[in-house]
Amino acid sequence: MVQAESDKDNVKSDTKRLFVPRLDEVAVDKKVVTLPFEYRGLTAQEAITFGKKNQQEAIIAAALEALPKRKALREAPTVLAAVMAEYRKTEKGESVSRLEHQLRRYTAKNTRDYFIHKDLEGFLTRELDFYL
Repeated sequence: MVQAESDKDNVKSDTKRLFVPRLDEVAVDKKVVTLPFEYRGLTAQEAITFGKKNQQEAIIAAALEALPKRKALREAPTVLAAVMAEYRKTEKGESVSRLEHQLRRYTAKNTRDYFIHKDLEGFLTRELDFYL
């Protein structure tokens, strides 16, 4: 079957899109670290590097390893120390840096899909009555 040109735009892409940080463009301005992202499919080499499962987690782990080595952050040691300092602990007691926390927060926030029910109160009341 051949699709018309206008229908091609409506076809969903089979390529899974992920947030890939552009590490070469990291910038530090006073106390602000700017890290641009691309929302795109992975290249063939990146797909091999990051595997087939938990690709976004692998991308974040690679970025956390590579970012402290970037020139912009090396030239601002106080900023580097601040972003790499412990921000919180996980349930398992593992340390999470501010940078890791923000990377995970950004990717999670922008990949989640939210649904807002038109009559949320009524729906929840009915569900509560059903379960009770």
